[in-house]
Amino acid sequence: MIDSDTKYGPEQIDGHGFGRGTYYLVGPLPVAERMDLLQYSGVVHDAFVAAHANACGVARSLIFSSEPAAGPANMLRRYSEVNFWYRQIIGAAESSNPVLAKRLNGPMVRTGGEDIGIHEPESGPFGRRNFKYPLGQPWNYAGARILRDVSKIPGKSDVEKVQIANCLIEDATRGTNFPVEFIIHLAREAASKGMSKTTILKHIFAAGRLAEENDYTFTRQIFNEMKKDAPELARVYTKMSYARKLKHGIAILS
Repeated sequence: MIDSDTKYGPEQIDGHGFGRGTYYLVGPLPVAERMDLLQYSGVVHDAFVAAHANACGVARSLIFSSEPAAGPANMLRRYSEVNFWYRQIIGAAESSNPVLAKRLNGPMVRTGGEDIGIHEPESGPFGRRNFKYPLGQPWNYAGARILRDVSKIPGKSDVEKVQIANCLIEDATRGTNFPVEFIIHLAREAASKGMSKTTILKHIFAAGRLAEENDYTFTRQIFNEMKKDAPELARVYTKMSYARKLKHGIAILS
């Protein structure tokens, strides 16, 4: 039951819709050497705007965290990188596959019985209780992070990494009209380019995202598609021990 006194956040902050990925401060590569965000007076405000665009339902906990990988500057970088790559996906899809673009960039009604999971009400709009916003959806969440992590593929120059990411986007967005097939295509091709299968799986089956969105039905659909169209990735997931999944933040699908 919803507490009528619970205060939820707005649908938009500074004109940026929740989960639309429209706010970022970076280009295709990490921003660490481009600007010192710790010296930027607006970092907290901008971190919250980027978090809103990122569909982060626990923004306050992360932005005000004292953990080394969190805090306002680090979270602004992290949100920005993901938002940037999500918008690259949508831009490519809008050009070559408008049907897919519409499906990726729209809200989805929550499946019956799968209410919203862990969240801070003030870190997102009331609509989250009934809808899944774009960057909270598993294919968008994973796709943007896989593209971001192309930078971790060994033995490639920065220019080559950007070229690989752009090729992955073009191939995946042209190959299907369906989000589940899109993320499997992207994942399979990223693995073929040398990306760690563990890295790919930790994004597709991210335990943290699943705890927030509680969308096991969609996540199991992705795994079933993976068994058909990316069987090597599915085998890696199946053979991975519970301890290793826990270490890498990979969800356990029963």
